[in-house]
Amino acid sequence: MASGVTTAIQEECRWNTHNSKTLIDLYSKYREKVGTMKIRSLKQMWAIISDEMSQTYQMKINPNNCENRWRVLERNYKKYVENKNSTGRGKKYFEFSEEMDQIFAHKKNVHPEILLCSEEVHDVLNFSEQDVCPTQGPSGPSTSKKDTNENIIIYQEEVTKKKNLRKKISTIEKIRQDRLNYQQKRLEIENEKLQLLKNRNELIKERNMILQSQCCCKKNNTTYDYSIVGCDKTAVMESDDHDIILQM
Repeated sequence: MASGVTTAIQEECRWNTHNSKTLIDLYSKYREKVGTMKIRSLKQMWAIISDEMSQTYQMKINPNNCENRWRVLERNYKKYVENKNSTGRGKKYFEFSEEMDQIFAHKKNVHPEILLCSEEVHDVLNFSEQDVCPTQGPSGPSTSKKDTNENIIIYQEEVTKKKNLRKKISTIEKIRQDRLNYQQKRLEIENEKLQLLKNRNELIKERNMILQSQCCCKKNNTTYDYSIVGCDKTAVMESDDHDIILQM
């Protein structure tokens, strides 16, 4: 079974309407993932696409086949768009216009300007020089320039994403630190309140003890000892003004 598949896959790639649409669909599926941990570069993306197409159509499709076919489709689509937007020219037909429109719909310009490679960007994203600014390959200067252009755009997008991520992390960390400071301050205030309450209770306790001591002293001072008057069984009466009268 495996040998049969291997033999079938040895057939060279022949592009037609069906497998070209499959290529466009796979490009649309994986293009947004380029620059992530899963797919670091366009080179890796084309390798993934070629593997899937080789298994689907049981023919030998290498990454260069997919990349070159895509460049042809992209170039023809751009010519189609230029023709459609220009006046005084006959309308051209492009077989895959709908599929390509879905991919390029969010782009204001299908001919983006070439951006300069930034060494700072290279340090941030840690991409290889071959992935970011590829040298001229077998496909010629024109295709190499386009490939460089696309990789640099990916670079710039990743830089923006990473800067935004760092800014977000910094903001979250600041909020977290502010919350910790707030909780610490609140805890200190609560401890101060508890200490004040404890001191107040101690003062109240001391005051009660003093009042209790004073009451005992007054009670002892009001006790009469009638033996000091020198009379035996003396009649004690109260006068009208409630003064105490001792009868000798």
